[in-house]
Amino acid sequence: MKWPKQSLGDMITGEVEKKRIPGMILGITTNGKEDHICVGNAVIDAKKPVEADTIFRIFSMSKPVCAVAIHILMERGLILQDDLLSDYIPAFTNMEKWEGNQVVPEEKPIRISHLLSMTAGMTYDDGDNPGWRTGLLIASIHDHMDRNEPFTTQMVAEALANQPLASTPGERWRYGFCADVLGAVIEKVSKKRLGDFYRDEIFEPLHMVDTGFYVPEEKKDRFAVLYKRTQKDGRYCLEEDVEHHLGLGDYGRRPDFESAGAGLVSTYQDYMRFVQMLAGGGILDGVRILGEETVRSFTRNQMTEEQTQGIYFEHMKGYGYGNLMRVRLEDTPAEVPGTASSFGWDGWCGPYMAVDMLHNSGILMFTQLSAYADWDTNTSILRHLLSV
Repeated sequence: MKWPKQSLGDMITGEVEKKRIPGMILGITTNGKEDHICVGNAVIDAKKPVEADTIFRIFSMSKPVCAVAIHILMERGLILQDDLLSDYIPAFTNMEKWEGNQVVPEEKPIRISHLLSMTAGMTYDDGDNPGWRTGLLIASIHDHMDRNEPFTTQMVAEALANQPLASTPGERWRYGFCADVLGAVIEKVSKKRLGDFYRDEIFEPLHMVDTGFYVPEEKKDRFAVLYKRTQKDGRYCLEEDVEHHLGLGDYGRRPDFESAGAGLVSTYQDYMRFVQMLAGGGILDGVRILGEETVRSFTRNQMTEEQTQGIYFEHMKGYGYGNLMRVRLEDTPAEVPGTASSFGWDGWCGPYMAVDMLHNSGILMFTQLSAYADWDTNTSILRHLLSV
């Protein structure tokens, strides 16, 4: 992988100067060695620059961490892919689904494999009937937070069990709260809170010292502001985004709902260690988190051809999905460049990671912009890196 540092820095600087993003850190790792570029600010008004230890919300880049956690338990024989979800959370025993504008009983059970492949029929707050109902649940989580009333990870999972599914489990790909339900399963099996399991099994062994579900008081000076992009008189403007999103709070204290799908904060230097562990086949600095064959399974599409064709994200053309991550399909044209069998994911506020286990390499970028949709920028960066 080439590392045209100067030209990449110039490209990102252009985005910052146009006020399309507040700042960005971009880096690569090859055979355990990393290098990175920092451009722009984590806090614009204070002129606080983006640095390797800046703490970012990573939203859906929490999902690969959940995938690793689930597979740790699988390697120990405590969870199997074909297990019924209802074996762990009985509220999922008798499900319903949407059929047109009506709700009908669903006979097919949800399995752990459906959650890992996002084919369980769960949604986010999208614009159709299933998404509308999920939006009501998210609003309820926020109301509980505003009233200082608990709404735990287990409570969220049980509330999701009362939501009619968008489709029959295993039928089609639909992005949604699957990882959050897996987080509740992890708690049930490990008999620990999700954040404690992550700390004991992943973060402390990898020395990911600033990664978790909230930002302690002594670290708040390193916490990046979340911005939203607006336009005024034909020019871009960046304003602080102070709204709650996806049932998440202000990160000022440990939340009751530890969202496996979107709740983590991390730094570039922390998450790069996670990337390096995956790129190295599950091991980093002599510490093994997962077996090599387990990580190799992350490079394989876990869905049927029909399910893969039903992936509706434009930037995922040329990719399959499995274990809560995209997987590059070989010999298939892709909208966003990626090496053969590379895997990874991205997040709602702009973070992106790709892992190439074959070449022990990876790419990681962090920014902090709500509803980030600059796939033209990401594509240009990746083409530059991969010489596509």
